[in-house]
Amino acid sequence: MNDEPTRVVLVVDDQPVNLALSTKILADLPVDVITTTSGEKALEVLAKRDVSLILLDVQMPDMDGFETADRIKATECGKDIPIIFVTAVGTDIEHIKKGYGSGAVDYLLKPVTPFVLKSKVRVFLDLKEKYDEAEARLQLLEESNRKFKQTLESLRLSEGLIPICSWCKSIRNEEGDWESVEDYISRASAAEFTHGICPECSHKIRCQLNRGDE
Repeated sequence: MNDEPTRVVLVVDDQPVNLALSTKILADLPVDVITTTSGEKALEVLAKRDVSLILLDVQMPDMDGFETADRIKATECGKDIPIIFVTAVGTDIEHIKKGYGSGAVDYLLKPVTPFVLKSKVRVFLDLKEKYDEAEARLQLLEESNRKFKQTLESLRLSEGLIPICSWCKSIRNEEGDWESVEDYISRASAAEFTHGICPECSHKIRCQLNRGDE
């Protein structure tokens, strides 16, 4: 059984026949296809679902593909989702520049060729997956850096007065609890302890042992 999360492709087109065709073409790919007939409805879907790729019709009433793409890219949930524009007209250079300026990563011409559509969907889904993995690694690195900075700050503050027991040498931590010197330093830094006996203590121990033998 495959437990990997299903990648979601959102298809936006005001013509139901085009939605049905795209759904049929992508049926044999390991994706969950969601269809909607307007830019407004597409934004509603994005607010609820984790979408990996958007196939967006350019010519739609009320809000065309360019405006829809602009609004998608302005949202936190949609700013990193690749958008492929699907259009039947307007393949001149200015039209294409406008599409890329709105956040498109590629263009498809209607009527779509099944092989081309599936190939592009595979490519951009794979790129999105690699991008998400890189983002996840970056977040882990940033979290590690944050914790490291906290540790350095804790050590910096520790350069001031540290409450220490004059008898057992335990240290009172930030929560007011007493802990050993080893535990305190190990928690506040990456240091690890190795134990031995200094020359002075070694001499004292030998003297005590010698007195015990008398």
